[in-house]
Amino acid sequence: MGNHVALRVGEKDRQPFVQARSLSSGALETFSADKIFVACGALGTTRLVTQSLEAWSRRVHLIEASQFLVPFLSPKGAKHLTQEGSFTLNQFNMLLPFDEVGHDLVQIHGYPYNEAMDEALPGPLQLPSLRGVKSALLKRITIGLGYLPSWWSAGFDVSFTRPDADGQLAAMALAPSSASHELANTKLRSVVKRLVVAGPHLGIFPVVPQIKLAAPTKSYHFGGSFPHASAPKDGLESDILGRVQPWHNIHLVDASVFPTVPATTFTLSIMANAHRIARRALEGPHG
Repeated sequence: MGNHVALRVGEKDRQPFVQARSLSSGALETFSADKIFVACGALGTTRLVTQSLEAWSRRVHLIEASQFLVPFLSPKGAKHLTQEGSFTLNQFNMLLPFDEVGHDLVQIHGYPYNEAMDEALPGPLQLPSLRGVKSALLKRITIGLGYLPSWWSAGFDVSFTRPDADGQLAAMALAPSSASHELANTKLRSVVKRLVVAGPHLGIFPVVPQIKLAAPTKSYHFGGSFPHASAPKDGLESDILGRVQPWHNIHLVDASVFPTVPATTFTLSIMANAHRIARRALEGPHG
């Protein structure tokens, strides 16, 4: 069903189907299958499930590994201020454990210079007369994007509005969670203390006044809108095979089913869980 936008999924007598709109003709079409595995990303899957169940009054909570920004300053600068030929991903990772078993981990990705840093500098450094100072400073700056685990983060809420007509996707609105952000701020202060102590050993020093906790929804690590549960609540949680009630053969297989989200990169964990669900689902009936 390539070149289509999925609008709804459902089951009739346990026979799963997808209703989709053709991008070429605009026509609505229905596709049937023995099993449907949904992997639209945490937000896309949440919208598809909400639109399919018509749960318009429900405000769905998503968990998030909160992101924070920490600039590092090095006594030694790069030879040239250029991003030409540079690696596009982070140059190093920093892991900070806060327990003995490696559960409470904080991860920081370090990024070298790119042109976006120019505009982020304070106004006075944008003056032509301070161009040399600006260049010298940028050669010594590394930007760290860090993540706190979801159990230290407040997460965010998402709601959807019923579309005006068939063939349209529901409008999505994101909002900060009503949960307190005090825990995230407290844990971030603990992270900063460790970075200050480690600075002389690493040769990079955190610019403490410029460390900022990002606003909710800014993280790349989120999910948990329909978390796995041993006794899932109707329409709010999924069973261990990623099924939301009342479905039997529709399986959510992305981060939307994660009960928690770590600070570390978790793409391989999503893939492993999707493989587990698909293998178990294809082995035979499970209720």
